[in-house]
Amino acid sequence: MGPPVLRRPPNGFTLLEVLLALGMLALVISLIQGVYSGTTRSRQASRETAEETHAAAFVLHRLADELAMAYLDPARTAATGLLVNTDSDEVSSVAFTTRVPPVSGFSSGGDAEVAYFVESDGDGGQVLQRRESADLDGDLASGGETYLLIEGLARFTVECYDGERWLTGWDSAERADPPRLPLSARITLAWRSPDGETERVYRTATPIYSAVEHP
Repeated sequence: MGPPVLRRPPNGFTLLEVLLALGMLALVISLIQGVYSGTTRSRQASRETAEETHAAAFVLHRLADELAMAYLDPARTAATGLLVNTDSDEVSSVAFTTRVPPVSGFSSGGDAEVAYFVESDGDGGQVLQRRESADLDGDLASGGETYLLIEGLARFTVECYDGERWLTGWDSAERADPPRLPLSARITLAWRSPDGETERVYRTATPIYSAVEHP
């Protein structure tokens, strides 16, 4: 007597065929889900990069314009000038006197103290803030109105060029030798990449026009 013969149920499928069909269906769904998830992540990453690039371009352009108009008044050296401090993590703060355009509802424009500095957001990230004061009281590090510009920064660095080298610190009030103001300034904004291993860096530089007036 030979082995039993598996017979196909009338108008139906064997259990093995059903299991194979379910396995293939699960595989196809898994592949589709993977493609969809990858596309979603790529779209999200592209949107975040575009927002980051827009924010960096706005801040770099504005800060460069303001630094370009930074000045030192020989008659008011105690109330005007430029101050840059940079810590060991290459994070800077910069404060200076400059001339700003009027902004409706916020600033009447003209002479002002302007500062850019980084603070912790409390969740391990850093935020870039801007402060502006129309009161030239000689205290470049405080006063005026402060508001947030950028979140999630890894690094904000300002460097000053004295004609020979780039410096990460500057205090026009303590410089006995010319130039009292840097000839130019270089600004760097950096975000940490998702892998945490690299940085996305945005950079610009600007001359400081009044530096040649007060060597």
